[in-house]
Amino acid sequence: MPLKYDKMFELLKAHGYNTTRIRKENILGQRTLTAIKNGTGGIDYRTIEKLCGLFNCQPNDIMEYIPGPATPKSVNIFPLVPISVPVPLDPKRKMIDEEWRAIEHFMTSIDDRIILNAIFCKVRTGKNWSSLPKSSVSYEVARSKFYEWYDNGLLKSVCETLRLSDEYGKMATLRMSESD
Repeated sequence: MPLKYDKMFELLKAHGYNTTRIRKENILGQRTLTAIKNGTGGIDYRTIEKLCGLFNCQPNDIMEYIPGPATPKSVNIFPLVPISVPVPLDPKRKMIDEEWRAIEHFMTSIDDRIILNAIFCKVRTGKNWSSLPKSSVSYEVARSKFYEWYDNGLLKSVCETLRLSDEYGKMATLRMSESD
């Protein structure tokens, strides 16, 4: 793995951070920690900025480049989107940051990410709109945006970018079967 994070772990340890505290204070998530330790993932620039701000350091105090073989590929269910950690195929899973960055230029607000998660949850589970998780947006908002975005082609662009042809096919079926 060309990027090594040994310096980051040394820095965290020197400041009294253990794995539990790292996760509890939302410095790094468990999946990211595991991926870094296994050599199958890394950290994004926002995390680097957070660590540099927290410890008043520079990026080279956190990681170093070691010439060698490339990082092993992880499971990528969206081939056009570079993903650094494996993504489960759970119908209720939320969009990860790499996916959002690939499509955010289509959207107008960060709230659109929450709405898209709700739409994908509905499409993947096949349940009624009113069955969306309570932690999501209201089903009325999700359904309204679904109609708007499907009809104006935005959902097609999102699905093409993320290589979600199955989901788009389900959206087409859903759009034809429901009335405004």
